Parts: sequence; C-alpha cells; structure tokens
Amino acid sequence: MPSRIARIALVAALLPLAGWGQIDINSQTRGSLAASRISSVVPRCAKYTTVYTNAAFITAGTAVSVTLATLPARAKIVGATIKHSAQFSDGAGAMSQVTASLGDGSTHTAYSAAQNIGEATAVADTTFTDTAQFKSTTHAASSVVARFTATGRDFGSGSATYLTGGSVDIWVCSVVLP
Repeated sequence: MPSRIARIALVAALLPLAGWGQIDINSQTRGSLAASRISSVVPRCAKYTTVYTNAAFITAGTAVSVTLATLPARAKIVGATIKHSAQFSDGAGAMSQVTASLGDGSTHTAYSAAQNIGEATAVADTTFTDTAQFKSTTHAASSVVARFTATGRDFGSGSATYLTGGSVDIWVCSVVLP
C-alpha cells in the first residue's frame, strides 16, 4: 500500500485532470505540487422566477428585458435552464407565442437560445432549454438578462399588461475565475 504522502501526491496530481483545480506551473517549486498553488472553482447556481405581473410587461412593444443578476468580474456562465410552469398568455389568443432567451443585455441569446413559453407550448417535464457551456461576453462585471419576445401582440399598452398568465423559471450556474 502506498504511503500517506504518496496517496496525497496522487490525489493532488489528479485534481486538475478532474477539473477540480489548477496548478500554477510558473511557481518556484517547478513541478512539485505545492498545496497553496492548487485552487478550486465551485459553480454557484441561482433560480430566478419571472411572472406575467412583472412591471416590465406593461411595455407597449413585443420585446421586454428583465435583468436577473449582475455577475462579478471574471465570471463565466457554465449552464442555464429555461422552463415555464405556466403558459404566457393574453387570454384573447392574439399573442400567438412568447419566447424567453438569456443574454447579457445586448446579445439576447449569448447564454441561451429562445425557449417557447407561450400559449402554443404546453407545460411539460420535457419542455425546457438546457445549455452546457463555459462562456462570458466580457471579463468585467456584467448583467444576466432574460429577453422575452411576443408574437402577434404587444405585451402591454404602456400603462397595463395584456398578459393574463405566465411564469418561467430560469436557473443560471456560474463560476468566478481565480
């Protein structure tokens, strides 16, 4: 059986290969695995729920942006899920579809393509969009923005929403690089 020191060295050598850490090869130890040179980056996930009563939906237009979070500098989106739990509907049938995508405020699909969440898309366990990525649009602090787009009718009149229902959950997982 290998000694305790040999087992620790083996684990330390395998951590970076498993994606759990990194080794600074420019360290003064040149090739040895100094524990202070190994760091781990742990993903953090958050759930954001947007419902049809959100004030953004009074907009007299077919596109609405809702800022979900602000990421710190050096953050990367490592995954996102968009899933509705109630169809977005205007009750009159004029709004034939609503989509939700995830971006940075200027590129509306930077982190996720549009997912149908309107009347034409049934709520089901298989109706969602998942992404697997390691992506950012800047190394500066940035926003994570949900973009909603309606087809057939504006979201609102400018003073009230036309929506009579709808709820979508968006999960965002991110890491901050050391």
